[in-house]
Amino acid sequence: MAHTLISLVCTKMRTRAHIRLLLQIALFHLSNAVLLSDDLAITSPRSYETCPEASSDPAKVAFRRTLDCNNEPLLTFTILPEPGTSGGFGDRLKGMVTTFYQALMTDSSFSIDWTRPYDLGNFFSLNRCSRASNDGEPNSLRRAIDSQEWTYILNGTYKNDIQRSVRIATNSFQWLHIVRDPEFRDRARVLGLLPASHAKLFKMAVDSILECPHKLLREAYGQLLLRFSERGYPRYERRMRIRYVGVQLRLGGDRVVGWEDPPRHSMQDVFCFVDETLRLCQKLHVSKVFITSDSKAGADLFKRTLQSGWKGRGPLKVVETPGIITHTDRSVGMVEQGADAWTKSILDWLALRHAAALVVSESGFGQTAAWASDALHASTLALSSEKKCHFFDARVQRPLTPGSPADDP
Repeated sequence: MAHTLISLVCTKMRTRAHIRLLLQIALFHLSNAVLLSDDLAITSPRSYETCPEASSDPAKVAFRRTLDCNNEPLLTFTILPEPGTSGGFGDRLKGMVTTFYQALMTDSSFSIDWTRPYDLGNFFSLNRCSRASNDGEPNSLRRAIDSQEWTYILNGTYKNDIQRSVRIATNSFQWLHIVRDPEFRDRARVLGLLPASHAKLFKMAVDSILECPHKLLREAYGQLLLRFSERGYPRYERRMRIRYVGVQLRLGGDRVVGWEDPPRHSMQDVFCFVDETLRLCQKLHVSKVFITSDSKAGADLFKRTLQSGWKGRGPLKVVETPGIITHTDRSVGMVEQGADAWTKSILDWLALRHAAALVVSESGFGQTAAWASDALHASTLALSSEKKCHFFDARVQRPLTPGSPADDP
């Protein structure tokens, strides 16, 4: 098409300027055609350029009402100041979503107080109600809701205990309990929350609460995607979603990263992650892999083994985010370094969330990324008694703790 256009017009235009202009137009069309290759998703992803437009969906309308700060009482998800009390990034997201559904199902308002060790508002446009009570105010009720105490919210007695607001500090995942409660089952059904699964409810809440990443995070994610590219067309790649397999390798016990963590997987388990990643790359015809790990040695072993086992079409591209490996709750000496010190951790979670397929460790960080994703496949490693590799669907909640509800069939 471009060749024909140039041939026709060049008979009329002989100047170098005109020919140069036509060549630029032809390259524009060719670059767009090249971008529509098999390693790019044809369907556009959720845009990070603007916040989503308002929807008339009943659930989303109810979610917006819960976030508009006009209802009473006000439930504020709160990060406690003491280290070791609120958990890591994934655990905090679980507590945030639990608090959100407590507010949704009791017709209350929801707010977030997450400023330790960094302000989550530096990365996302958060719902913060100006009337959220401080610790010393008489109308404040500071209460941690765990898996045994969540009925405190559901039975309505908290409305008699407080006048305006309550702070909730929790990292439990009780949202499935909440929407299935007999008092709220009809309301949940009208809102389209039933039949329910942990992943479905979690994603709906996160899509509403963290729907608008700030410029800092958008640009960091855009730069990460460009590292996958070898063609160098940033203007057009922003409109497309690059398909890649996201891998989270949580080994634990690697003192190099600066925090103490009980062992999660052995170095031998890295080979299980490699095998599953190669399987998904072959299944989806993907040649791009994103890797995040709490162990530099583990990540290096993964990359070397993956490259040596690659038999796909074209070269394999494996990327990581730059920066220092941190843990939201356990990292030492990172609090005073500002938002930039924590960008890597949050960007890693975002990159996992938007992967075409996932291979993650059984941890809150990878688990919540899988729950919030639209991935075609999401695998979590669980070793059998014979110490063989066994993966299960990361979006199906297993009853890891007594009383944990199973997903609806």
